[in-house]
Amino acid sequence: MTLVNPMRYGAAIGLDLKPEAPGFFGGPYEDSIRRSAAAGYDAVEIHLRDPNEFPIDAVSKVLEETGLAVAGLGTGLSFSMDGLSLIDESTEIREWAVQRLKDHVDLAAHFDKSIVSIGMMRGIIGKADRQTCIKRLRESVLQIADHASKKGVRLTIEAINRFDIDYLLNLYDTASFVESVNCEHFGLHIDTSHMNVEDSEFYNTIVECKRWINYCHYADSNRLIPGAGNIDFQEVTHALRNIQFDHYIVLACLAEPDPDEAARVGLEYSKAIETI
Repeated sequence: MTLVNPMRYGAAIGLDLKPEAPGFFGGPYEDSIRRSAAAGYDAVEIHLRDPNEFPIDAVSKVLEETGLAVAGLGTGLSFSMDGLSLIDESTEIREWAVQRLKDHVDLAAHFDKSIVSIGMMRGIIGKADRQTCIKRLRESVLQIADHASKKGVRLTIEAINRFDIDYLLNLYDTASFVESVNCEHFGLHIDTSHMNVEDSEFYNTIVECKRWINYCHYADSNRLIPGAGNIDFQEVTHALRNIQFDHYIVLACLAEPDPDEAARVGLEYSKAIETI
């Protein structure tokens, strides 16, 4: 069966990705892009710590050779490696975090329709005052979103489950925050593995949050490739078609047992359920 408008898929990659991180290929970007192309992907999602150290000319050359696009830029390494948070008590650290994300936006502007995702960089509240932290986050995001709008880049924030962070866990709460920011270039990043923990259902939740959704990760309930766990990806795919989701679906999965095999099989499964 040939689909009139098949979904487009991206593979998560990154120079500094650890084995326990969700992404298929670590190591040099050029090699990871070629391996993603060999597995059949349309795009890559690049996880990087500092955009100012990114080899843009070399990467752009390989992207042109393979025909792959950049679906988005992952920013979490700036939190895990540098401790940069948009809600930090230190004004200086918050300013550094904002500037780092503006640097991500500047890099994304080099790639057509690439999106910058805010995940762990929003920070962990812990024992701090919740309302103060939400206020800091909103103020920080407004600065970045304003910069992104000038660059023609979309920004998104990911709903992340309670085992990784302590606020904006489910789609409804995260969508409410996105709405409060009220910026055309700022949207909601959904991740099926996080949704499996925090949202009671997939189809209706996605459809009801369609106004804000602009980015999507596929990973199964165990963070492995689609089909290796308990999530009904046929339901998820139908929901994305219903809302006319028009960006890349990025597989951000643990690369087990073999990165190339996992990347290939995960993509084949994702494409196969489109025809069911």
